[in-house]
Amino acid sequence: MLLNAPCIPLLSALHTPRACKSGTAKMKQLLDIINQYQQQNQFSGQIIVARKKNIVYSYTAGYADFANKQQFSEQTIFPIASISKQFMATVILKLIESRQIDIEDPISAHLKVDHKIWSGNMPLWANNITIHQLLANCSGLVNYVMEAIFHPDAWQEMDNANGQDITRLIVEKINFMPLLFVPGSQFAYSNTNYLLLGEIAQEVIKSQSLPTWVQNNIFNPLEMTKTIWPDLEQELAYIRNIYAQTNLPKRYTTNYHDVTSEPELVVSHGFNVPCGGAGSMFSTAKDLLTWNNALYSGKIISSILLQQMTTVHQHIDNDPCLGKVSYGYGIMIDKIEGQTIYRHSGHFNGIRTQLSYDPNNEISVVLLTNFSPSYAQDFSFVSMQDKEQVDLVSQLHLAILNHY
Repeated sequence: MLLNAPCIPLLSALHTPRACKSGTAKMKQLLDIINQYQQQNQFSGQIIVARKKNIVYSYTAGYADFANKQQFSEQTIFPIASISKQFMATVILKLIESRQIDIEDPISAHLKVDHKIWSGNMPLWANNITIHQLLANCSGLVNYVMEAIFHPDAWQEMDNANGQDITRLIVEKINFMPLLFVPGSQFAYSNTNYLLLGEIAQEVIKSQSLPTWVQNNIFNPLEMTKTIWPDLEQELAYIRNIYAQTNLPKRYTTNYHDVTSEPELVVSHGFNVPCGGAGSMFSTAKDLLTWNNALYSGKIISSILLQQMTTVHQHIDNDPCLGKVSYGYGIMIDKIEGQTIYRHSGHFNGIRTQLSYDPNNEISVVLLTNFSPSYAQDFSFVSMQDKEQVDLVSQLHLAILNHY
């Protein structure tokens, strides 16, 4: 997928942190945690740690564009990948709050038999899988993104699809694939669930596009001025030309756990990414802090619905990509030395993201990087990086909790 991607011999920049508030021993401790991670892994991007809405530590290393030595800034907009799922879940919960959706509605209650998404062949599972099961990733639907990664030839027709047809074509692909299990009985992370939630939300809203609705009802009231939820046409244009917008960081892959390997520029995307509500959004580190503070203080949805969102609905000890997972609605719930942490990660080729929040101590950590393991390596490196970045974020949470 790298299509003879050029090497960028600028590794020395990776070890030069910038905009780092490290004037005290406490700040040095945070830097030491990050440096320990850097000794094993290359990192290029931004990390922000905040408590009670105040940024207490920020770290930047590497470049948004290595060839032109373009540094990251507060205005740098990242694709946030699957962090988008908590936004999608929040949209659904707001529609539940307004009594336009019920959590136990089946898919077919909103995407009816004659809906264009089914191409005249609504599968039986649409009558059985509920909105709750989509939100909690326990529907049993296959993950179309993994299908596209491991069977790219079968998905080549997506390269010429338009925004009006893309979801229908994806659903056609997975329509008659057998469910992985009886809906509601197990956990299986699937971008298909959140793609369908986006279609359901759009059908309920009707009068305006889902991106416009989200802009008017969430982003504008919170003054998240740099956050974008593109429509599917805009997203497909981005997938097909990931560098058309100069304000986005370039993407790079490296041989994971080899700090001497040169980063390679990702020059094409390929259709192997979550679309719509599964992972389409773009944002900045500061906007994501704004989101954390607003969501968990009850400014977006009611406390009752927030409790549902952050309740463990499904648990698995050995997910093949994510390992041990306790899942709410678009949120993973962890326990770190007795402290509850709400978090989610995001994966694109050349992009990794982490957003977490400790509700008891009002601690946020945002991690955005334009480096990922090369897909030429064993795919296990993808999950390994996620686990190690989760561990890094966890250590930063504990350092803030214990010393600030």
